[in-house]
Amino acid sequence: MSAPAQDRAAFIAGLRRLADVMEASPGIRLPMASAHFPLVSGDIAAEAAAIATALGCGWQPTIRRGAQDWYVLRGNMGGLEVEVSAAAAKVCLPAGTQVIEVPGWVPIPAIAALVTPAEVSR
Repeated sequence: MSAPAQDRAAFIAGLRRLADVMEASPGIRLPMASAHFPLVSGDIAAEAAAIATALGCGWQPTIRRGAQDWYVLRGNMGGLEVEVSAAAAKVCLPAGTQVIEVPGWVPIPAIAALVTPAEVSR
């Protein structure tokens, strides 16, 4: 779900300001930072594919196990760690139905197209 326009603009302005401060102040240590896109509603598969394509990272798929398994695409944008995650049941097919697998889950074609078999972590 997308944030209201003013919240989105304020968030983007904050990111730009942080980048400006970090660039202008080399003595300030880097913050612990990452960008995480947890997808929980709407057309999750399409949104995950759109975000992953727009960010243009080399993606590493993993499963975060728990009460509900999460399919997680991890990437790096020039030092900034990024994740796109969704409930595995929303973006995967039963294991054994595709070539690109993370144990127990197989991404649907729109997601699988973002990852090459050599990038899959088992």
